[in-house]
Amino acid sequence: MNVNIKPVDIAYVRYQHPDLDLAVEFLQDFGFTVTQKCGRKIYLRGENSSPYLYVVEKGESPRFIGFGLEVLNINSLKAIANLEQASQVYELDAPGGGYAVTLNDPNNFKIDLVCGIQKSERTDLEVNPLLFNSPTEKKRLNKPQKLRQQPAKIMRLGHIALDVLDLARSHEWYTNLLGMLTSDRVYYGHPSYPIAAFLRCNNGKNFVDHHTIAISQSQSAIIHHVGCEVRDFDDLQIGHQWLKNKQYKHVWGVGRHLLGSQIFDYWQDPFGSLIEHFSDGDVFDADFPTTTHPGSLDILFQWGGPVPQTFLG
Repeated sequence: MNVNIKPVDIAYVRYQHPDLDLAVEFLQDFGFTVTQKCGRKIYLRGENSSPYLYVVEKGESPRFIGFGLEVLNINSLKAIANLEQASQVYELDAPGGGYAVTLNDPNNFKIDLVCGIQKSERTDLEVNPLLFNSPTEKKRLNKPQKLRQQPAKIMRLGHIALDVLDLARSHEWYTNLLGMLTSDRVYYGHPSYPIAAFLRCNNGKNFVDHHTIAISQSQSAIIHHVGCEVRDFDDLQIGHQWLKNKQYKHVWGVGRHLLGSQIFDYWQDPFGSLIEHFSDGDVFDADFPTTTHPGSLDILFQWGGPVPQTFLG
């Protein structure tokens, strides 16, 4: 089954919503920018060079459609296209073009493996983290810290979290077929009964996010949330205040996770889907070992608890 496919990052997510205007209004307040409107699809981007990160399509009811994972070259796509469950290589009809192969994971989540998407220029060059004066090191000299009230700046997608029907089967699929590495494994009662896993891309000596895909055992196969990396802690807090003033539904945060270390802030879009701003996450190379943990609610945060039921589902 192993065809040596190694995604290097998450490329985009796709959702269906009945009201595109309402969806776009929220996503812009969350920090996305519209790239292109094309019939029943709208493409939105962040501050990095990807031409789009979020695709919303017109449909009768809210629904998560799937997500894209970036691979390095078309040879990887040709290799996976030989699998019975995969599509043939096809051209993407989207901003930046490119090529893709589509297949379904064991939970019927639709996954596009993509390459060759032409990058765009960054939308804002002022995206570096703010200078911070610590007690022992002063970097900001003769320059007051003046922050604008605005939506957070989404730099990139970081990860997607999925509830799955069979954790062991899903874990094998992602690690065997896609070559992903396990950063953390969580168990219930005994290590022989895993209930969650955090999977990162295998990009050799290059450092990647602690997890690109998180999977958790559940009675239903659904999307849990999408994680969007923002510029820094200040930007996350400014985004929090902006969304609060707009009276969107807050779910959980601000806090800091234990596994992955991210500072997090979770919100619910107008259709009930969870979406996260995060900052300061861990990055690992391929040599970092897997860590195993007993499951509990305390494992979800270092500060910022307790965990609300709306997050647990």
